[in-house]
Amino acid sequence: MQRRPPWALLSAACIAGPLCPTTSAVSGNSPAPAWISADESIVVLQSPRFYFDWENHKVPLDIDLFQCATRELHAKYPRVHLVPQEKFVKIAFPDLNPKAAPVSPESMKLLLGNPTLQSRIAPIKVRYLVYAGTENDIEDVLPFFMGCVGSYGGALCGGGAEWHKRSAYDLVVVDLKNHHESNAANTVEGTSWFASILPLVVGWKSPTEARACHALGRDLLHLFETPARPALAYPRPTESAP
Repeated sequence: MQRRPPWALLSAACIAGPLCPTTSAVSGNSPAPAWISADESIVVLQSPRFYFDWENHKVPLDIDLFQCATRELHAKYPRVHLVPQEKFVKIAFPDLNPKAAPVSPESMKLLLGNPTLQSRIAPIKVRYLVYAGTENDIEDVLPFFMGCVGSYGGALCGGGAEWHKRSAYDLVVVDLKNHHESNAANTVEGTSWFASILPLVVGWKSPTEARACHALGRDLLHLFETPARPALAYPRPTESAP
């Protein structure tokens, strides 16, 4: 029976290293993208990701989605300023517990017209909000089995299992300057299995999460480099009274 997990969103903040563009060194010959100014930034929103396995257990999805989303982008445009969720939440919602911050796409679209939020995030000049979600489905194709043949004098035992995995993701890129939005979605599928004839154990674990990670990064880069984007329907910032 297929178990459908809840929508899982991006998680955890940027870890210092080669993929953390706020601290890494960049080449003077790196290209400057036409779709963002040098003083503008991209906020990558994240939250915990989980999936339900075939036994309906809630299991963390072991994937660093900040790096998945930004690897291709940072490799081509290392000078682009990326702001991880942890830093953005401290600036935008300083009085809230980070876990309670309203960073879903729906919440952000409602709050973007709020003058208080606009004044708080003004120093980091946010041009784009990136939001991504992932989920895993695991379908039990061949349930685990174990059996033996033989007699009291000796027996041969073995077993195995097979399952089908689907790793899916969704991307939303919000252009705050032009009030445009672009989207992408994809699914990577594979079959995992193992078999045992004691003491020998063999098997294969389909790397659907890793393949989805690479595809997500390529899609995000493509969204930024694709000029045509449909118009958004969210409130523009409220003008202050003179």
